[in-house]
Amino acid sequence: MCITHLLFADDLLIFSKGDLSSLKKIDRILELLVENTGLSINREKRKIFFGKGCLKKEKLKNAVGMAEGRLPMKYLGIPLSINS
Repeated sequence: MCITHLLFADDLLIFSKGDLSSLKKIDRILELLVENTGLSINREKRKIFFGKGCLKKEKLKNAVGMAEGRLPMKYLGIPLSINS
């Protein structure tokens, strides 16, 4: 599994394969982060974003309990999009 990430202040963006196994591993890693650092994750702010053509959005969102975010959007003033 390949995970990439971006950190800024108290924000974290995680990029991974869009499959159930990867998402469950990321969820577990975040649980370990909380357990080992005392930090907390605001579950109300967590969002999951999908690339074009994802056929399992509902299953994946439900598996990790996240709302779906919509692209394009701006993050720290930088436009994020699935288009190149």
